[in-house]
Amino acid sequence: MKETCAVVLVLLVGPALASGCSCSGNVGTEGHDSGGDVGALADSALDGARDDTGVTMDSGALVDASRGSVHVATCPGCPCFPGTDCTGSANDAGTTPPACTASGSSPVLVYPPDQVLLPPNTGVVEVQFLPGAGNTLFEIDFANVATDVRLITTCNDITNTRGGATGGCGFVVSPTQWAWIADVNRGGAPLHVTVRAVPADASCVATSDTRDISFATEDVVGAVYYWQSVTVGGVPGRAGGIYRFDFGRTDEVAEPFLESSATTGNRCYGCHFVSRDGLRISYGSDDPDSDDEYGDLFSYLMDISTRSIATPRIPPGFRTFSSDHSSMLDSDGPGGTVPPAMFRIDGTLGTTLDRPRTVARVTHPDWSDDDSRVVFAQPASFLDSHGAVAPTADDDHFFNASLYMAAWSGSALGTPAPLLMAASVNENNFYPAFTPGGGFVVFDRVLGHTGVAGDAYSNPAARIWAMPTSGGTPVDLATLNMGDGLTNSWPRMSPFAQADRGHQIIWVTFSSTRDYGLHVVNQDAHGVSCYPPESPENPATSHSCSLVPATCSCTSTTCPDFCVQPQIWMAAIEIDAAGGISAGRDTSHPAFWLPFQEVTAHNHIAQWATGIPGRTPPSDAGVDAGPVDASRPTCGGAGDRCGAGAPLCCAAYYCSAAGTCATLM
Repeated sequence: MKETCAVVLVLLVGPALASGCSCSGNVGTEGHDSGGDVGALADSALDGARDDTGVTMDSGALVDASRGSVHVATCPGCPCFPGTDCTGSANDAGTTPPACTASGSSPVLVYPPDQVLLPPNTGVVEVQFLPGAGNTLFEIDFANVATDVRLITTCNDITNTRGGATGGCGFVVSPTQWAWIADVNRGGAPLHVTVRAVPADASCVATSDTRDISFATEDVVGAVYYWQSVTVGGVPGRAGGIYRFDFGRTDEVAEPFLESSATTGNRCYGCHFVSRDGLRISYGSDDPDSDDEYGDLFSYLMDISTRSIATPRIPPGFRTFSSDHSSMLDSDGPGGTVPPAMFRIDGTLGTTLDRPRTVARVTHPDWSDDDSRVVFAQPASFLDSHGAVAPTADDDHFFNASLYMAAWSGSALGTPAPLLMAASVNENNFYPAFTPGGGFVVFDRVLGHTGVAGDAYSNPAARIWAMPTSGGTPVDLATLNMGDGLTNSWPRMSPFAQADRGHQIIWVTFSSTRDYGLHVVNQDAHGVSCYPPESPENPATSHSCSLVPATCSCTSTTCPDFCVQPQIWMAAIEIDAAGGISAGRDTSHPAFWLPFQEVTAHNHIAQWATGIPGRTPPSDAGVDAGPVDASRPTCGGAGDRCGAGAPLCCAAYYCSAAGTCATLM
C-alpha cells in the first residue's frame, strides 16, 4: 500500500474561486494487484465538485459556469506538488521550481497510447510511466480547454506479470472520477496527459512527453464473450473458460460464463460463437491436453437465457449465426463431406437442416447482419497437427486462403464470387467479418509466408486489414496494427455503427501479443507462444513453460521459454462510404487494452452480441463460494432446481432436461 500524498481536482468552469476538502486513502493500480484503493479519495473530490459547481454526474454537464471553482482534496502530512494550489487558498501554490536539466530526469509515459480514441463508457485507463532519475513526487495532469484534473502521488511500483520489477509507476483514478472526465470530454477536444515530477528536495521539475486521448461521442453498446486461460498443472493455456463483459454495465468486472475448474474436470471451454442477438452460443468442450485437434473436441449449442443445452452435439468447425439465431452455418471442420459443403444447423434444436454446397472446402464463415450475404475463407491447403498438408486436416490450420462472398436467399447459398484472391502462395487471407451494415469486411492477412509459417492460427505475422464488400483495394489498418510480429488475430466488430465527429465508426476487438504498458511484456526474444503447446508450428509440444519462468527451473526473467500472453485490444475504425477505406486510406485509431481482463491470463477471441439477455448474469458462487451480489438471485449449483422461476445455473453448470443444474459437458 502507498500513502496518498494529494489529489487535486481542478475544474475550470470560470474565474477561479477556492474551496477545499480533506480525505484519506491509498493510491493504487486497480485491477493489477499492485496497489491500494483511490476510490474514497477521488469520490470525495468529485462530490465536492458536484455540490459547489453544479457538475451533473449523470450527464457531465457544467451548469452555472459563471460561478467557477477550484477544488482541492489533500491528504494530511503529504507535500503539495510545487506550484500547485493544494488548499484552495490561492496563496499556497508557491513558486514553481526551474526545469530539471540532469540527463534521464524526465518521466516517460508508457501508457495510454498517444492519439487513442476511447468510448466514454470504457473502464478506467491506467496511466503508466517511468519515473525519471531521482524523482519521488509526481503530478499526473489531464488538461484541455474543458478540464484540468491534477493527481499528485508517489510512485506505485509496477511488477510485470512474470514477476519482474519494471522500475515504472502506475496510477488509476476511481471509476466515478474517470466517468466524469470521460463524460465532460465526449466528442470534444483531445485531453493532454502529462506527468510532472520532482526529486525529494523539490529543487526542479521534470516533465514527460504529452500523450493525447480522446473520447468518442457515444457509448459503445453490446457485450463480448471471450476465452480466458486457466493454469492446470502449473502450465497456462492447457484449459480455459468463456467469460463475458457487458459494456452497458461498466460498474462490473468480467464474469465467468462457462467456467473451467476442478468442478468441471478442468475441461477447456472455448471455440465459441455467439449469435448477434445474444441468445445463443455454440462452444467446444475439450480435455486439458494442450492440443487443438477436433478428434476430442465436443461442440454444443446453448440457450444463453436458460443455460440449457440442445441434445445433439454439433459438428466441430467455425460457424456463424443468422441475425435471429434461427440458423447457424457451420464449416466442415474435419473436411469429410464430399462434394464440399457447409452444414446449416437449427439454432434452437441443434439439428442439421441441410448442407449448402460450396465449390471447394471453405472455413471462417461470417453472416452479414441482414442475412443477405456470407463471407468466408477458401484455403488452398490445410495442415495436420504435424504441419503436413492434408486435404482432410482440421480447418483451424491452413494457408494460402482467398476470401469469397456468396448471397443467401433465405434457404440456399448462391454461387460464391471472389472478394480477394491471394496473389501468390505466400499470402493468406482469413477470419473475415462484416462491419455493421455490411459495407466492409475486416479480416486477417499474412504476407510473405507459406506452409506452416503462413498458418492462419495465431500467426505472429498476422495483421488486420479492411476492404469494401463491393470490391477494391484492401487497406492495411496500420495504426491499429501498430507494428509487425504482434499476432493481431481474430478481429470482430461491435454490433452497431456509431456517429463520431462527422464520421461513422465501429469498434473492433482483436487478440494481440503486443506489450500492455509495463504490466504484460510479450515483445521479448525469449517469449514463445504456449497456446496451444501442440500445434503444427510446434509439433514437439515443448512450449510448456508457465508464465512465471521460475517453474521452468529458471529464476531469471530471461528464461528461454516464458509464455507470451495474448490480450484483447480494441480500436475504432471510421467506415465512411467514401474518402476512407473505400479510397484506400487507413482510418483506424490506436488500439487500447480492455480494462476488464485478468491481466495474468491469456485472453482472446472476443465475440460480440447486442447485449446479455435479462441482465441477471450467473455468478460463480456455486464454484468457489465467493460473495454473492444481493441484488441478483443466487445461482444454482449441482442438483439445484433450474428453469422457470428458478435462478440460473452457475458458470460451471448448465440446466439439464431434468430441470436441475448439472456439471458442464
